[in-house]
Amino acid sequence: VRVESRRGDIVVKAQVTECVGPGTLFIPMHFAAGAVNKLTRETFDPTAGIPEYKVSSVRVEVLGPETDEAVLRTPDAGGKQIRKRGAGDD
Repeated sequence: VRVESRRGDIVVKAQVTECVGPGTLFIPMHFAAGAVNKLTRETFDPTAGIPEYKVSSVRVEVLGPETDEAVLRTPDAGGKQIRKRGAGDD
């Protein structure tokens, strides 16, 4: 899927689960190669002093089955290729 905000967009694989409620999107932010920060604002919570990652509005676009095996390129990862790992890969 393509996830787009007013600040940027990223392409990620999606998983629909009951753990995340309707109308809510979860993308891990702990990995530099994830580029989720391209979607967020540069504002901070005044009390905690941490970025306001949980208040970003986005649009999700389904790209189709032909993108399932596509190589995703992430600008924040220096253009490195990110591929699905197979069983036995280290």
